[in-house]
Amino acid sequence: MKRTKRFAAIITVAVMLFTSIFSAPALEASAAGTETPFYLWKQYDEQWKDVYIGNNTIGNIGCYVTSAAMLIVYGGLRTEADFDPATLVYELKSVGGFSGNLIYKGKINKAVPGFDYRSEVLLGKTKAEKTEAIQYYLNKGYYIIAGVKNLGHYVAIREVKNGVVYMMDPASEYNVLFDYYSVSGVTKIFLYTSTGKKVNIGDVSDNVSGTTPPSEYVPGIYKTTDRLNLRESASTTSAAITIIPADTEITVTTTSGVWGKTSFEGFEGYVCLDYANLISEYKDPSELSSEEPSSEESSSEDPSSEEPSSEEPSSEEPSSEEPSSEEPSSEEPSSEEPSSEEPSSEEPSSEEPSSEEPSSEESSSEEPYDYVSGTYKTTGSIYLREQPTTSSSILTVIPSGTEIVVTETSGIWGKTSYDGFDGYCGLKYTILLNPTEEPPVEPPVQETPVSIITDGENRFTVLPSTDTYNKGYYEVTSNLRLRADATTSSASLAIMSAGTKIQITEIKDGWGKTVYNQLTGWCSLEYCRFDSPYLIDTTISSEGIVGILGKEADLSSLSINFNYSDGSVYSVKGGIQISYTIPTSAKAIDATAKYEGKSYSFKILYLKNCTVKLQENVTYVIVGINETAESVFGDSNIEIITDKLHNIDGITFKTIKAGDVDCNGSISTTDYLRIKQAFLGNHTFTNATEIAADVNGDGSINATDYLLIKNKFIS
Repeated sequence: MKRTKRFAAIITVAVMLFTSIFSAPALEASAAGTETPFYLWKQYDEQWKDVYIGNNTIGNIGCYVTSAAMLIVYGGLRTEADFDPATLVYELKSVGGFSGNLIYKGKINKAVPGFDYRSEVLLGKTKAEKTEAIQYYLNKGYYIIAGVKNLGHYVAIREVKNGVVYMMDPASEYNVLFDYYSVSGVTKIFLYTSTGKKVNIGDVSDNVSGTTPPSEYVPGIYKTTDRLNLRESASTTSAAITIIPADTEITVTTTSGVWGKTSFEGFEGYVCLDYANLISEYKDPSELSSEEPSSEESSSEDPSSEEPSSEEPSSEEPSSEEPSSEEPSSEEPSSEEPSSEEPSSEEPSSEEPSSEEPSSEESSSEEPYDYVSGTYKTTGSIYLREQPTTSSSILTVIPSGTEIVVTETSGIWGKTSYDGFDGYCGLKYTILLNPTEEPPVEPPVQETPVSIITDGENRFTVLPSTDTYNKGYYEVTSNLRLRADATTSSASLAIMSAGTKIQITEIKDGWGKTVYNQLTGWCSLEYCRFDSPYLIDTTISSEGIVGILGKEADLSSLSINFNYSDGSVYSVKGGIQISYTIPTSAKAIDATAKYEGKSYSFKILYLKNCTVKLQENVTYVIVGINETAESVFGDSNIEIITDKLHNIDGITFKTIKAGDVDCNGSISTTDYLRIKQAFLGNHTFTNATEIAADVNGDGSINATDYLLIKNKFIS
């Protein structure tokens, strides 16, 4: 029985080698299109797995391009008949969409017009928060690629149904995101839009192959897919004994969760099997014979459906390698990667040495990194090396949480000093606190004219600013830094995710002051969308309300004003409940206005022996030709002069002395002659003097008025 199985395995390998040599067409010249539904495409599919990306292949590192290809078809821009992951790779190559093994997210639309990269979004911590964020952006019409395994692998998001996130995984047959991948490892999503019409692919349960998580790892022979820590015990908190290089075969004798016990170069310890591929299940050495196929023969077979996802090296992180010109905002926090901060022993990312430092392939000067000199804080323990390469000697280890000053950068490497050593460290697992050089992104300063008007009484009103931005509620359109001051050189306090609603309370040179997570700071409003103004306060306009004893006051000028942050005012005049008591003597009284449950206090000035008129928003108190200040105001010290401004207990008004058309406070021949000339059509009055000329108050200026004045000054 054993011999029969061995013989069958050898025949299978031989057939596969024959098929690949004699029947496979030249990959670069193969015709596009496939009969496989796009939502079942796998990066290790025979039709395109050997197509090269840089010095590697789609089968090994093509999770991002395969996910993008699925979403392009899902978005109605291409079909399976003329498009597949290989086609996308060829078209990206034609427009410079790769830098080595790395993909420029923002150049996909040059290869496939209409499929546009919009933004990247850092997700929350809990499963509920991440599900809610994904649901939000799907509802907004975005197509989403999610980074899983701490950006070590990428999947396309299909839909959220009944609180469950369904994916199209280019490296497994499973479709429930958080059943298959660790919640803490799903750290970031990348948003695209499509100008096509979304394809209807039916219910998620109709066209998927697997819905349950894979079984646990088993003992056997594995090949590492990246440089891997060998640790003393099965935990990320235990000491690292040594590093096992990529593509090394190891024998795992026992497993516990994602951990496997093995030995390497005389050391015995544990490795995280998320970063290794199973070649064959383990057998006791005594059971192996010389006829057993070699590990090389086994490894030449296609990767199984459960394994390819672990082949994604962390060096292919298309998000962090994008040039700043292709990012939606240079204010976005590319330096705040959460991948190395996972404390759980189940988190594979911290098991990769690349979570402490980059691999030697990442040090190429051609790769599009955007780190700058400045003060950084380490998010995990990282090596300080003699040169900016992983092959150089280790000088010391910089502990997690240490602040370092980077004086110059080269790719992802930064030159710094620590504990008396000068060297280089990888900046992928640090947070930028304060840059010493960072390209400014604030909007250009605009000349904002301020208009000033006068009403002739030396009282000035400053018109609302014509600045581009107003105080109010805004929505953040892409991940945005909250800074200590209104400048890109100030410290970064926090990162506000796209879609966050904020209240801007102050504007300065295109920056807005706001409070986010109890932190007060400034953000660039160039990356925010104005939503609505907010209410600053509510006031009552009651200036110049004057009443006559024995009568109700004229309250037609009373209004409740709602003052908003953008300078607009909404005034209400109807539906206001007024309460006051008419006095028996001339004086200012307290009154109350009530509107929508809120009360406002104001004053009414009650007078006697006069007429009150409201014209052009000015209250005029008209004093009869024979009346005195004592008889009207109860105060002989008040000057009754036509067009004179008075203020009594906060109430402003102008007095009109009947007949005093020359505004000197007395009746004379000058007043008589001017009224006569006006009656004959030879003189024109101002509003105030016209009221004064109408001595008898009948609404017109005639012979009766100038005769009354003539009799007054003759007597």
